[in-house]
Amino acid sequence: LVQLASVILAPIPSNLTAAAGAVVFGLWESFLLTAAAVQAGSLIVFLLARVLGHSFADRLVSQKVSRKYLDVIQSKRDVFLALVFLFPFFLDFLICILAGLTDIPLSRFFVICLFTRPWGLLVACGVGSSTLVIPLWGMILLGLAGLALFLLGIRYGDKIEQTLLDTFKK
Repeated sequence: LVQLASVILAPIPSNLTAAAGAVVFGLWESFLLTAAAVQAGSLIVFLLARVLGHSFADRLVSQKVSRKYLDVIQSKRDVFLALVFLFPFFLDFLICILAGLTDIPLSRFFVICLFTRPWGLLVACGVGSSTLVIPLWGMILLGLAGLALFLLGIRYGDKIEQTLLDTFKK
């Protein structure tokens, strides 16, 4: 319930509650509960935004944030969503709301969430359960590498996606 609420209400990032859950429940129990709750919460928020529209989104997302990210989601859609969901501590619930305001099909949004959201949660659960120990310098390097990948994906994601699509068509 805490995980589901963290996606819908966003009081705290899902990775933090995943790590805390792993302390209590262990690695796999926490991961499975967390992944299911985050996936369900993402779909609920997406659908609420899709059905209730801008009036719902405006209550939860500031106009400044909405303008900033809605344009990026519209133009970079799949690449941006995948990168945001892979990058930990991003305000995921805001992105789920804004994605619900776009023309992205629910099935596509579900697949993107299904294949990207669990990875950060698995690492957080591993750290929380002490199964995975990452020193501070390692976390800093992972954070910097993640930021670099995020920025490269935003900049060149469309070109990479088009190249992959062209390759698969042949």
